Amino acid sequence: MRILILFFVLGSVCHAELRTWTSIVGTKVEAELVSLTGNQVTLKTKAGKTIKLPLNKLSKADQEFLTAKSSPKEPTKEETPVNPNLKYEVKDSVVTITGCDKKASGELTIPATIEGNPVTSIGKEAFRKCMELTSITIPDSVTSIGKRSFFFCTSLTSITIPDSVTSIGEDAFSSCSLTSITIGNGVTSIGINAFSSCTSLKSVTFLGDAPKSGYIFFNSFPTIYRKPEAKGWGDTFGKRPVKLISEKS
Repeated sequence: MRILILFFVLGSVCHAELRTWTSIVGTKVEAELVSLTGNQVTLKTKAGKTIKLPLNKLSKADQEFLTAKSSPKEPTKEETPVNPNLKYEVKDSVVTITGCDKKASGELTIPATIEGNPVTSIGKEAFRKCMELTSITIPDSVTSIGKRSFFFCTSLTSITIPDSVTSIGEDAFSSCSLTSITIGNGVTSIGINAFSSCTSLKSVTFLGDAPKSGYIFFNSFPTIYRKPEAKGWGDTFGKRPVKLISEKS
């Protein structure tokens, strides 16, 4: 029985380490893998002899070795590095963002995973008075934004809330310098005064149905924009006028 050692290389012959191969009848040979083309295995012995044989003539262990070697690897999904300004807590295999250095400035991205666990919530007062942050990216993994989480972020001018978020807590964006907000279609509830005293706020775009909410725009005067097919909307929302997205100037 002929036995071979293969070195799996696309379109070319390369040298590999010697390996002991075993046939289905127990014959052993020390050889290196030259190629694996379809079900044809080519090995080269230590003495330089070339051996060619069908894959099914090798032992089950050798067949599994070759199958694994030739299978395409899943791409490794690299985790976004955690901004050193962020503070977080891992509990029950999920992550909550709990705080941020008050000196943090400019743009900040919240990663979708930390330590291999999904970031699912932004905790109470997590970014409170981070007055130098101008932009914050919230990942699709987040489902809730806690009370006063972005309170008094006076340099924060715009933010997009992804479809994954279902609830926004009380005073979440109170006293921010937001000029525009886009709220994903997953939001079903918004806490009272969530966007109060955002005096620069000009537009709030909702991508889904009207959420359950109290008076969320105290001392804020935006125009609300919605999709034509969305449900639950009237002429006003939170005492502010509602228009179709197509009416945006």
